Amino acid sequence: MYSNPEQNELLPLLASQYSYLNASNLQLVHRLDNFVTGGMLISKDKNSAKNFSKYLRNKSVDNNENKGWAFKRRYVAVVDKPSLIDSSYVQITKERNYIKGLVDRPIDDKDSITKFILPRKSPFEDKSLIILELVTGRKHQIRKHLQFLDLACLNDSKFGSTYIFDKADKRQIGLHSSFIQIQIGLQEPKKFLIPILYGKKSIWNGFIDANGYFPEYINKYLFDFDNY
Repeated sequence: MYSNPEQNELLPLLASQYSYLNASNLQLVHRLDNFVTGGMLISKDKNSAKNFSKYLRNKSVDNNENKGWAFKRRYVAVVDKPSLIDSSYVQITKERNYIKGLVDRPIDDKDSITKFILPRKSPFEDKSLIILELVTGRKHQIRKHLQFLDLACLNDSKFGSTYIFDKADKRQIGLHSSFIQIQIGLQEPKKFLIPILYGKKSIWNGFIDANGYFPEYINKYLFDFDNY
């Protein structure tokens, strides 16, 4: 899906497509930036939404409150072939097949933290994929942190990209909400991969299969991010 200024229309649309859902009970747990595609978590009641949102507000790098309603979201961005900047705001660990890092740089004077994995493997010389996990959730956080790293999402002219696709939809940038994981209480975590439906022949061309999914090595980073 596209995120857009009419996100409030999403819940009635879902209710119209699934007759067993009551639009008045549906609640957005989080939002996506305009022009970002991918998955969103929607709760079927206000109490669940409140608990998931509380988890997002309280989590930090070392400690998570309200663990009974755990929620993780991971994104994939396509960026210019990277050369990571050296900054006190960035912590990186270089491994044979990937670079793992963390950006801890305030946005609007608020703590803002994004984790990332940058695979060394890419089918292109001039662009690459990067996997990102939000620790905090500030407005435009991923896009601002990528811009700071000099790794702006392709087609994202607002945040520094000079790699613009003439034939791509101007409403879409190279950032996709690709993975969602939820865990309620002691239940087994539920994990979801979200395929790319738009931009297959432009922004994401060469990175995804015919069904919109990334290669297995990217999916492994998405599923096992915490183990790297």
